[in-house]
Amino acid sequence: MMQRVKYEHVYLKYTMNITTIKLRKTTKDSLEKLRDSDESYDATVRRLIAQSLQEKISQELREGYQNKSSADEELIQVWEGTNATHD
Repeated sequence: MMQRVKYEHVYLKYTMNITTIKLRKTTKDSLEKLRDSDESYDATVRRLIAQSLQEKISQELREGYQNKSSADEELIQVWEGTNATHD
């Protein structure tokens, strides 16, 4: 009896953070094609999420630099329009 309680406790400990999600068969097939040969589905999904976040951050950085560049150009035009000589 004591052995059974021990194993149930271990089982609960390792399964509490696991969930099941439903996927269409076509989605699972697509996910299967993206998996590395020894990669779990969980690892594949986490890798894809990380790639997506990295792409999003890269895009935001590009947009930020482009906006900064536009602001810098406007500032340069303002400075070029000022008269450097003073009376």
